[in-house]
Amino acid sequence: MGSIRLFCAVLTIQIAAAASGFANEAVIHLPARDVAALIDTDRDIRVLDVRFGFEYSKGHIEGAQRINYLSPFFRRDVSRLDRSARWVVHCKSGHRSIGAVRIMADLGFIQIIHMDGGFDAWRKADLPIAQ
Repeated sequence: MGSIRLFCAVLTIQIAAAASGFANEAVIHLPARDVAALIDTDRDIRVLDVRFGFEYSKGHIEGAQRINYLSPFFRRDVSRLDRSARWVVHCKSGHRSIGAVRIMADLGFIQIIHMDGGFDAWRKADLPIAQ
């Protein structure tokens, strides 16, 4: 059942990105386990962690890039990322990352996946944590 849901999520992203010039139509929400499966199967996917540095240093998703959402330079720093790449975005609990996703959509990112529940959900699901 999980693989069917994951397939549908990826298909939804691809259809939305192809059919629309509006990036926010390409934003989908996935639980941590589905994000982990997606990361395992899609080597091109990128992860953006929008938490503070001290949160990141206590554990993060392997390969995640960190840009603090509450930094005054967040919009500038995010605008330098590849807008055509597929991005998973998360924070600690899911609140800051919602704001980050909105900014990314406004900047023209076309494939954005919001990890619902943030890194708390990742930990709760007992998924791999990099130090």
